[in-house]
Amino acid sequence: MRKIIRHNNSNNLYHVRGYFASLILCKIKKNKKKELKIIFDGRSLYPLEGITRKLWNKNSLIYKSWLLSEKIIIQNANITVCINEEIKGYYDKIHSSSEKEIVPIFAVKRLTKNTTNLEGNIYNLKLKGKTVFIYSGSLEVDFWNDLNLYSAYIKRMSSIDNKAYFIIATNSSHENIQKEFESLNIPKNVYTIISSNPTDVVQLYSLSDFGLQIMPPLEDGFSRLGVKVVEYLINGLNVVTNDNCGSAKRLIKSSGYGFILNLDNEFDNNYKQGVKSMKNIDIENPNLMKFTIDYASSRYKKLYY
Repeated sequence: MRKIIRHNNSNNLYHVRGYFASLILCKIKKNKKKELKIIFDGRSLYPLEGITRKLWNKNSLIYKSWLLSEKIIIQNANITVCINEEIKGYYDKIHSSSEKEIVPIFAVKRLTKNTTNLEGNIYNLKLKGKTVFIYSGSLEVDFWNDLNLYSAYIKRMSSIDNKAYFIIATNSSHENIQKEFESLNIPKNVYTIISSNPTDVVQLYSLSDFGLQIMPPLEDGFSRLGVKVVEYLINGLNVVTNDNCGSAKRLIKSSGYGFILNLDNEFDNNYKQGVKSMKNIDIENPNLMKFTIDYASSRYKKLYY
C-alpha cells in the first residue's frame, strides 16, 4: 500500500475508512514522504468499540496501542469526518485544533404508515387497534443488541399495555429468541418473529408505530446512534431508546420523535406518556433532513473541493 501511494502521482487526496489504512497514510505524511490530503472517516471509535466487542480491555497493550494510533490519525489527517456531535467531542479532546466535519449516516427508503390495510397485510398480522413496535436487526445474548435486555423490555411493556404488539425482524436464531420469550412467560399473541430482507423490512416499517433501539451500558455507548434509528425515522417511525444510546437519546429528545425508556422506577409512567405523545414524522424537520442521502452527498462534496 505504501509503495502504491508513493508512486501514485495523479492523486494526493485520500478518503479513508477505518483506522489501520488511515494510520499508514498519516505516517507517510508525517515522515514527509509525500504531500497528502487525508480525509479520515472512521465511522466509529475503534479502540472503545474493541472493548464493547470484547476484543480487549482498558488494561490491554493493544488497546493502548490503538489509542496512540488514534491520536496520530487525528493530529495528521487534514479532515476528520464524524457521524455525530458525540464523536466530534471525543476527537476534540484528543486534538482540539484539527479540522472536523460532521457527516451523519443516512437512510434512503421511506414509506408512510399503512393505516388502511393493517388487517390485509401479507404477514397476516392482526394489528388493528394495536400499538406496534418493531425491532430490526440481530439479537444475541451478551451482545450490544442484547436478547436478554430486549426480552426484559418486551415483557414489561406488554404487561402494562394490552394494545402493545412487537415485530422482531431478524436473521438471528428464532429458536433462541422464542425460548427466551417463553422463559419470561411473554404471551405468544403479543409478538411475531420474522426473517426479512431489507425490502421486506421496509414493508414491516409501514405497519409499525415505533422502532426499538435499546442497548446495555457500553464503553462507546455515548456515541451510539445506529443506522436502524435513522431507518426508523426516515421510514416514518417514532423511536424508543434508552440512556445507553447516547447520540440516539439526544436526537430523539431534540426532535420529539419518540421517547426515552429505561428499566427504572419511572418505566410505567414514561412508557404511557411516551406512547401518548407519538407524532407524525415530518421528513422536512431539520433534525431529519440531515439524514438524507442528498445532505450527506453535499457534505462530502464540500470536503473534496
